[in-house]
Amino acid sequence: MLALNTLPGLTLDERNNGVGDVVFDATDASHVATGGIVGSGGAVPVMFELIPQARQVYNIIRKAQFSSAFLVCHLDWLVSHQPL
Repeated sequence: MLALNTLPGLTLDERNNGVGDVVFDATDASHVATGGIVGSGGAVPVMFELIPQARQVYNIIRKAQFSSAFLVCHLDWLVSHQPL
C-alpha cells in the first residue's frame, strides 16, 4: 500500500515508445541520469519499471495525490469545526 499524500517524491522516466519507469520515493531524477544504477550503500528506489503508457500511469498517480490531499485538508477542517 502506498500513502499517496506522504510520498517524498514521484518521477517519470519515459522513452520515445511510451514505456518507462514511475519512481515513488526518489526526490530527484538522479537515478535516470545513471541508468538506474544506485551507488554503494544506496537504497534502490521503489518503482514501476518498464511499464507501457508510463505517462498515463504517472498522471493517474498525481491526480490521486492531489485528490487525496484535497480530501485530507477538508476532513481536517470539518473535524476542527465540529461542535463540542
